[in-house]
Amino acid sequence: MGSIENLMGRFERDEERTKCEIWVNQECLEQVNEIVYLGSAFSRDGRCDLDVDRRVAAGNKVNGALTALVKRQGVAKSARLAIHNAVLVPTLLYGSETWVCQKKHKSKLNAVEMRSLRKMCGVTMADRKRNEEIRNMAGLKDDLITKIDKGVLRWFGHVERMSEDRMVKKIYSAKVNIKRCRGRPRLTFEDHVSKLLEEGRVKSTRIPRRACMKKIMNLKEAKEVCKDRDTWRSVLSGYPVRDCA
Repeated sequence: MGSIENLMGRFERDEERTKCEIWVNQECLEQVNEIVYLGSAFSRDGRCDLDVDRRVAAGNKVNGALTALVKRQGVAKSARLAIHNAVLVPTLLYGSETWVCQKKHKSKLNAVEMRSLRKMCGVTMADRKRNEEIRNMAGLKDDLITKIDKGVLRWFGHVERMSEDRMVKKIYSAKVNIKRCRGRPRLTFEDHVSKLLEEGRVKSTRIPRRACMKKIMNLKEAKEVCKDRDTWRSVLSGYPVRDCA
């Protein structure tokens, strides 16, 4: 753990100059600013911008390949939606469980999905229909952004249940005690999870002192609740909580 925290500290202090020599079979591996491994893109700064851009590009290629099929009126809408969910959605979501998504990332990904749904429903931008209306026309249950958020929370629960000797858990739990650089602190994965719980209005499972008190689940409680796989799965099944009209 000490070595992991030390390397993370060096990385945070100076992202551009940090060097960590890795030797395999007496050969020092080349250091690069970007690398693609198992389909996911990693950059030196640790952000998800590069990976999101790759997913968007891949999604646009899928959209182009499926255009003739999804626009064909002879194919049932349910079949076209099934193709959308089986081909395009996994392409866009690959590796998204670990992303700390910003609004700009979600906007790019959402645009790719909406382009596919508009073709499926025969709707153009000139028709000036809202995205929610188009999703209802297509029969889509959860939009892409909701699926991304659910995937992050699902991965959060999975990592929290891991044993402490797993490398993923060690890196996830490592604390770096260094002086922060100037500017707004970067959002951590735990910060992102906490934000999703609040935005999704996930209700606390704890019994309130008064019936009128409806607390939102915080990160500390989420870490306790997700230890039980079935309970956490039920929490995710109702995400996000939508107020009844």
